[in-house]
Amino acid sequence: MKKTLVTLLLCSAFAAPALAADAGTTYGAIDLGTWSLDTSSDPNSFPNTGAMAFSVGHRFTPNMAVEGGLVIAGQSTLSNFLGSLNYQQSAFKLAAVGSLPLSSSFSLFGKLGLAFVRGHLTGTSLFAASDSATSTTNLLIGFGAQVELSQNVALRLQVEGLGKSTYDPSLEVGKATVSTLGVTFTF
Repeated sequence: MKKTLVTLLLCSAFAAPALAADAGTTYGAIDLGTWSLDTSSDPNSFPNTGAMAFSVGHRFTPNMAVEGGLVIAGQSTLSNFLGSLNYQQSAFKLAAVGSLPLSSSFSLFGKLGLAFVRGHLTGTSLFAASDSATSTTNLLIGFGAQVELSQNVALRLQVEGLGKSTYDPSLEVGKATVSTLGVTFTF
């Protein structure tokens, strides 16, 4: 126990100057891309839709940050002779972000956190409710690359796995994945 405490205190002492050097570095991001559902078990699945994400992050060191945001997917429609279903999805996400700079203007990053995914189904069909909504809390895993365009603006490409998406607690629609290209602004 004492060794652990001493180790933590030493790590804190060495990390404090790094934290102080980057304290207050906050950024915002706007990302556009696609929201896809991996529904390989169902040939009659909902098609992929567009997605827009808004995020805010705080960089504690050049290599560590925390980021939260909202992802909104477009409406996905599935139609057949039995009716039409519309599926709307969104997610709130909170993640730790680790960066690996490969040069002064290019870095790779990884994300690990939670995604709070909401699915809302509306429509007319013989086999599904006409209006139902469900939320799930899932593990978020993501990765990407970022190119610094200037001191305050960067371009990033990322993929985030948001876990399962559903509109009925007993039925999993699929695994949600968001692939985006975006711009970050440091302020």
